[in-house]
Amino acid sequence: MTLCYIFTTWFLEAFVVIGYLWSNGDSGAGKTNFLNMIVELSYWGMLILAGGSYASLRDLADYGATLAFDDAENLADPRSLDPDKRTLLLAGNRRGNKVPLKEIGPDKIWRTRYVNTFCPRLFSAIRLPDPVLSNRSIIVPLVRTADRTRGNAVLLDHETWPYNRRELIDDLWAMALCHLREMSQYERQVRQRASLSGRALEPWRSLLAVALFLEGKGIEGLFQRMDDLSQNYQKERSELDTNNLTVLVIRGLCHSFQLCHFRGDPEGMGD
Repeated sequence: MTLCYIFTTWFLEAFVVIGYLWSNGDSGAGKTNFLNMIVELSYWGMLILAGGSYASLRDLADYGATLAFDDAENLADPRSLDPDKRTLLLAGNRRGNKVPLKEIGPDKIWRTRYVNTFCPRLFSAIRLPDPVLSNRSIIVPLVRTADRTRGNAVLLDHETWPYNRRELIDDLWAMALCHLREMSQYERQVRQRASLSGRALEPWRSLLAVALFLEGKGIEGLFQRMDDLSQNYQKERSELDTNNLTVLVIRGLCHSFQLCHFRGDPEGMGD
């Protein structure tokens, strides 16, 4: 999944919608390393703290950069986040979304400029996202590794990589230039072949398109594995998404109904 997401950042221009990745876990679970791994191989990857200014984030989004927000706890709380930043975050998962702003030109005349907000975004936080961000995200739960080699690895030490990072970036750039035109057809195939549909499919659509592309280049069974993963994620999502009050109420009612039947009180009169 991570591999497919990295490829997605290079093929961004071929997609209509893109999902976010929200890594979640306790302290020491590797959330920042997860972001760094993707940033180091993505198109114009940037690891950003939540304190970054709106103007800088706006310009980076306009360039199509891959924005990774570390320690994004405040982003999960709409009450503590700058409304402009929140608008930028929520409006960036679909092609064509733009933010209008006024700029004064050399001739001292104010003009309207429309800034593109469509770009890949990643987050790391101990908290889960709010329901709106959650609908646009794939939540990646992480746990601390017991593997000493993995736990002590320094991801930003490029000398320890099995392949030269600069050469990998050059190859990814060349791959995107050669195959960008054909990626759109894979994205259209996903709409017909994917098991999910509607809003549930949107965060996965670009990943599944990349899986189809890579399968066509010789990686057998990748699309089916990704499609199965997307279905399993939907089944288990209720265990991760505890911020949605509607889901919690329905789960509570179902639990109460089961208890009533277990007690021999199908009409719930005993409660």
